[in-house]
Formats: sequence, C-alpha cells, structure tokens
Amino acid sequence: MPDITGIELVESLKERPLIILTTAYKNFAFEDFELDALDYLLKPFEFNRFLKAVQKVIDYFNFKSRSGSSETENLYVHSEYRLVKIPFRNIDYTESLEDYIRIIVTRIS
Repeated sequence: MPDITGIELVESLKERPLIILTTAYKNFAFEDFELDALDYLLKPFEFNRFLKAVQKVIDYFNFKSRSGSSETENLYVHSEYRLVKIPFRNIDYTESLEDYIRIIVTRIS
C-alpha cells in the first residue's frame, strides 16, 4: 500500500474486522498481535499455512457466533486504493496468487 501501512489502516478503523496480517518483515509481529490480529503470516508463506490461518478465523467467527457475540459478518479488503466490504455469505471461493488473493463472490451487496 503506497500511502499507509496495514497497521495504520487497522488502527484507523473504528470497528476492527477479524484480521490476518501478512508481511515480509518479522519485526512487525508484536505490533500485529497488539491489534488483535488472529494470525500473522510471514511472506513468503505456503498455501497450507494460509489455509490454517483462514480456518482459525472461521473457527473464531463460529465460536463467537455461537456464544452470542456480535462480531462482524463482513470481510474488508483493500482494493484499488479503497476499502471494500464483502459479506462472508457472498464469498464462494478464495485463491492465493503469489502476492495477491482472488476472492470470487456470488453478488456484491
């Protein structure tokens, strides 16, 4: 992201979504967990490690849903210099593409 860091983006949010942070720098791990990130992926990472992080988010979301917590039901993605909100129920498929992730949705709300 050319104008702000991922950490600055998360810090600027009033309501924080479930977060998996990715970086090429080990020294940001502590800051990332201070932001309540559910996982931290150090680039380059294997697809299986990415799947493990996503499963952690799904498990956390399902646990919070069952316990009556009102966690977010949306994924927030930085795309084309803006933040895009994608409801989880609309996501059909995700795919890792080296430095990017492709997200296939049924419809955009």
